[in-house]
Amino acid sequence: MLPHFLSSARTKTPIDVLALNMAYGLDFVSAFTFGTAQGTNFILDVHARNYWFGIYLKAFPSDYMFWLLYMPGLRKWARRIGVIIGPDWIDEARRNLEHWTLQIVDNTEQALRKRPLGDMPDGDVPIVYNQLKLAHAKERYAKGVDPTLSPPAEERLQIASECLDHLIATRDVFGIAYTFVVYEISRHQEAQQKLHKELKSLSKSLKLPLGPNTSDLPTAGELESLPLLNAMIKESLRLRGTLPTPNPRVTPLDKLTTIGPYKNIPRGTRISSFAWCLHRNERVFPDCENWRPERWLGEFGDLGEQERWFWTFGSGSRMCVGDSLAIEMIRYAVAFIFTNFHTSIVVSEDFGKDRQWVTGKSDEKLVLRFDEIHVEEA
Repeated sequence: MLPHFLSSARTKTPIDVLALNMAYGLDFVSAFTFGTAQGTNFILDVHARNYWFGIYLKAFPSDYMFWLLYMPGLRKWARRIGVIIGPDWIDEARRNLEHWTLQIVDNTEQALRKRPLGDMPDGDVPIVYNQLKLAHAKERYAKGVDPTLSPPAEERLQIASECLDHLIATRDVFGIAYTFVVYEISRHQEAQQKLHKELKSLSKSLKLPLGPNTSDLPTAGELESLPLLNAMIKESLRLRGTLPTPNPRVTPLDKLTTIGPYKNIPRGTRISSFAWCLHRNERVFPDCENWRPERWLGEFGDLGEQERWFWTFGSGSRMCVGDSLAIEMIRYAVAFIFTNFHTSIVVSEDFGKDRQWVTGKSDEKLVLRFDEIHVEEA
C-alpha cells in the first residue's frame, strides 16, 4: 500500500484510496487466517481484486439484503411456487464466493499436511484456520471421536464458513471505516499538521524507507500512547461506525425483558441497537454531527460519559471479536501514512455523497493527493 502512495506522490498523480484500503484489510486478515502463502494479494493483483469485489457485490446486493438476511427461508419457499425474490445471479455469485473460499481452505489444509507448523516461516502460519481446526478437534475428542482422524465434510464447510465471515466483515467494516479515518484527517488540514508533529515525537520513526527488522518499528504500545492519533481514529469511527445497520437481537424466551426505559418487552421480540443513533446523542456528544477529536482528549464534553456511549464495536459477549486487530491495523496504517505524506482531497463527491453510506460500490471513490514529507520537514 505504501509504495502505491509513494508512487502517487512522486508522479504527482492523485489516487483513489477506497478500493486500495479494502484490499489492505483483506490481504492482512486473509494472511492472518490462512498464512501469507495462501492469503490474497489484492493490493498488487488488481485483476483478482476486481474479480472478488465483483462477485461480492453480486452476492450481497443492497436492494435484496433484507430478504437475504432476515427471510432466506421465505425466499426459498417463494421460489417453489414461482415467486422470485431476487435474480438468479445472486445465488450464482454466492456459489462462486463459497467455491473460492473452499479452494483456499483446501490449499491451506494441504500446506499443513506437507509442512508442520513448527517448520513454517512465521508469516506462513495459518493462525485462525489452525485455531478453528483445534477447536473442532477438541469437540470430536469430547464426543469420543479420535481427533487425529480426517475431519468430516461438514466440519470443512463450517471452518470455511467461519473464515469467509472474517473476510466479509473485513471488506464491509474495516476497509470502509479505515477510509473514513483517512478522509476526515485529509479534510481537516490544521488537525493533520498537528498529527504530523505528534508522529515526529516517536522514538522509532516510521519514515520510509524502512529497515529490514521489525524491531526498528514503534511498538503497538507506543502508538497507543499517542493521544491525538487515537483521538482522531476514535472520532472518525464515532461519526462513521463499522456497520450501516442495527445490531439485531432476540429477547429471552423464558421471561419479559427491560432495557432502559422500555419495560416488559415480550418474549422472543426482535430488538436492535443502532450505533449511528447512540453516537449522535447531543447530550452526550455536544456538536455531535461535527468531527471534534478533542472530545476524546477531555477538552470537549464529559469524556467518561462519551466513552460509555462509544459503541463502534458493540459490547458484551456478542461484540466484534476483531476489534483489537482492527484498531491496530488502522493505527499503524494511519501512522505510516501521516509520517510520510501530507494528504488532501481531490475528489470526494462520490464518497458518502448526500450523507449516505459508503458500501464500496465501483462508482464510489475517494481520490486523494499525496505529497511526500521530506526529512528536512519532518
